[in-house]
Amino acid sequence: MKTRELKMKTTCLTLLLLLPISAAAQIVVNGDFEEPDISLSNTPASETFFAGSNPSFPGWYVAFGEVDSKEVGGGDQILDLNGPGEFGGAIQQSITTFNGKYALSFTWDVNDLEAENAGQNVIAAVVNWGSETIAVLNYNVDTNVRSHPQTVNLVVQGHGGSDMLQFISRNNGPAGVLLDDVTLRLGSSDPVSPPVPDPGNNPAPIPEPGHFVMIAGLGLCVFAAWRRVSRRGRVA
Repeated sequence: MKTRELKMKTTCLTLLLLLPISAAAQIVVNGDFEEPDISLSNTPASETFFAGSNPSFPGWYVAFGEVDSKEVGGGDQILDLNGPGEFGGAIQQSITTFNGKYALSFTWDVNDLEAENAGQNVIAAVVNWGSETIAVLNYNVDTNVRSHPQTVNLVVQGHGGSDMLQFISRNNGPAGVLLDDVTLRLGSSDPVSPPVPDPGNNPAPIPEPGHFVMIAGLGLCVFAAWRRVSRRGRVA
């Protein structure tokens, strides 16, 4: 009887330890670009990061060129893939993954007024996962209507090691693609989304089937504990 109870307790403890892992935590470091805090750097607040140091700023490495961290309404920060110089930049982050599907999401926008003032016609960037280009972001200043933040949702394959996520500017000039809310979560049964902007909201993380199994197992543990307490009460 004691051996049976010990096995039950061990199983319940294992389920409790595994449950947070199945909750698909966000694993991109500084994906909202809120670090470092640039609110006191300039007015309006902005800070330029250059290629060469690793990391160039928390979580990210500037692979080439220069990028700008900018403060927007409400004190939030975004990242402009083009610094104040003539050429665009690129950022990347090496992410440790398991062998499985991951849900990648990010929001992008453009400052079309800045581009127009600088004589830029196009604002563009590509997104790479490893050696594969998984999204192309393109905005034509002359033909597109005024922009709004757009969210892209993709599914990428983790390879059980270190995978590289890159955002690379494809235009010159001071106005580049503006990035925010980059997230990566383990687990997705969705097909790969087309590499075009999706104006919808970020989807909630998709629970894996194993998540439901663990919740059911925890429920059985609670029920078993309740029965033991009830029996002991009747015996007393």
